Amino acid sequence: MEVGMQNLLWYLSLIPRPILIIYNFWEPELPALFKALDATGRKEDFCRVVAGYVDMLSLMKEKLPKAPSYRLKNLLRRHLQQQLNEASALAMAKALQDLWGALELPVQPAAGLMLTHCNLQSYTILRPLVQEKLLTRRVAKILAQRNIILWELEKS
Repeated sequence: MEVGMQNLLWYLSLIPRPILIIYNFWEPELPALFKALDATGRKEDFCRVVAGYVDMLSLMKEKLPKAPSYRLKNLLRRHLQQQLNEASALAMAKALQDLWGALELPVQPAAGLMLTHCNLQSYTILRPLVQEKLLTRRVAKILAQRNIILWELEKS
């Protein structure tokens, strides 16, 4: 894991202040990334390198309000006539990039669309409450976007 994080940080450092596109903040990959960053002691380095994050699913829902499905594989098939290779992180990243271009999403996301590391930390902490149906995704998203972190939950 240490080598993987080191390689990821090296790659991201080649790009000036990259903005990471995350397709769906509610998927389990985001908490896994934060756990890996904590476990390797690389969270501060990661936060220094990455400028912010954009939730592509939210953008898709705005751009295509009447889409029959927002599943990534369906969007790729419909707009790019290509299949999704879920086994390859590089193929997934390329598919997101191609879909972003095909749908003519903004080259530089507006400041209001960018999320910070603190926002994402809030998402990961609030996620169990959403899973237990104590909060709706909408409410958790609003809390996270306002940087409201329930520290007591993180400790438990």
